[in-house]
Amino acid sequence: MSLTPLWRGVCANLVLMFALSAMPIEARTLAAVEADGLLRVGLTGDYAPYSLRGPDGDITGADVRMAQALAKKLGVRLEIVPTTWESMTADFKAGRFDIAMGGVSVNC
Repeated sequence: MSLTPLWRGVCANLVLMFALSAMPIEARTLAAVEADGLLRVGLTGDYAPYSLRGPDGDITGADVRMAQALAKKLGVRLEIVPTTWESMTADFKAGRFDIAMGGVSVNC
């Protein structure tokens, strides 16, 4: 059975589409974060004392303070992006945030 040129093109495009969808997504570079003036940090808000979502919906805690310190050091604004443990990887790959933080311990 021989494929017509149209079907060969369709098949080739499908193979290319699946190959590209399996490729890893590249995170925004530090240069892009600095150029935008914004660092987006994904936090779950359910891992006290590191990140805890308050009644007002704001996320607070040690991870937020460390994210604030990082943004200040970089000279950029900070945006906390709520995520879940289940969706964190997908959210990162989708470009919802630049880095994720969760339960980062400080050992001095």
